Amino acid sequence: MEPRPPRIIAFAGSLRTDSNNKKLARAMAAGAELAGAEVRLLDLKDYPVPVLDADLFDAKNSDPHRLYDEGGRVGPPHDVPLPEGLLQLKEHVRWADGWLVATPEYGGSIPGMLKNLIDWLTGLRLARRRSTTSPTSSSPEPACASRATGTGPWQNSPV
Repeated sequence: MEPRPPRIIAFAGSLRTDSNNKKLARAMAAGAELAGAEVRLLDLKDYPVPVLDADLFDAKNSDPHRLYDEGGRVGPPHDVPLPEGLLQLKEHVRWADGWLVATPEYGGSIPGMLKNLIDWLTGLRLARRRSTTSPTSSSPEPACASRATGTGPWQNSPV
């Protein structure tokens, strides 16, 4: 039996319609497809995710790193539904072996909405397995990509 090709999700850490990072994500996705990967190119605008607020969940479980997904609901007794955009993204994340992320640099780091998404995905441990990430940036700042790749424990972390 022949091994299946790697499965990759690619997206930009920018919501702007004409973002250079969206163009870069498309180019990276095309390159990965040429190399034989199955690629899903996502636009995060299609998956609205609210700001992570652990107070919405059970007070005993207010640490977002202790929350968990149970069939589309979080925290005991699983009475708070996950946001629809997050449920849709969860399926893409579980499908993927890795991510290609093109992100702008805002204030020396990744955009807040991307950090929020990473907090949801890692805090809720939605996929419960390792996924390789490959962040890059279209910023003219020479150190931007190196800063973006060093933004913390989300890189190569269980999501």
